[in-house]
Amino acid sequence: LIYSIMMSFGFIFYENTVGYYVIARGNYSAKESLRRVSKLPAVYAFLVAVVLNLSGVDFPDSLVDMSLQLRGAYTVLGMMLIGMGVSTMTRFQFDWKFIGITFLAKFLAWPLAMGLFVFVDVNHLQIFDEFTHKMMMLMSVLPMAANTVAFATELNAEPEKASTAVLFSTIFALFFIPVIYAMFF
Repeated sequence: LIYSIMMSFGFIFYENTVGYYVIARGNYSAKESLRRVSKLPAVYAFLVAVVLNLSGVDFPDSLVDMSLQLRGAYTVLGMMLIGMGVSTMTRFQFDWKFIGITFLAKFLAWPLAMGLFVFVDVNHLQIFDEFTHKMMMLMSVLPMAANTVAFATELNAEPEKASTAVLFSTIFALFFIPVIYAMFF
């Protein structure tokens, strides 16, 4: 469980730093892009969480219970972001090249890279257990994050294309995740 939580934090931190920076670079200089990354609340929330964790601060059970309830709200909000992005489209934009490159990276390159890492770990490094390997493979095929739409909208970086890509990756993942699950679980 701890590894899956850490992988999730890693993805979120990556999206809110490198991912945001890459999107920002489409319209801004490197300096301005870094300045925009430094203003993201998620970066500060992550740093505060690390400091609190290293300080050994314990949270009351009621706060932990509330955080579990927020996960469901987070999913709903993400789907609402996608819906809002799709609803503002004046025309349906299906950029085959953009979708193709995105899907190749998300559903082929990333799972292959993760599979290679798992293979190396199983046969040489032996750092992680079998369950963690399965979680790594499963997390490597999750759909694109809804944050992509919010970032593209905020940075005016073709939010229609981002909405379409996130929507189709979510639909594709509905079928692809069970295939991966059947292969590894």
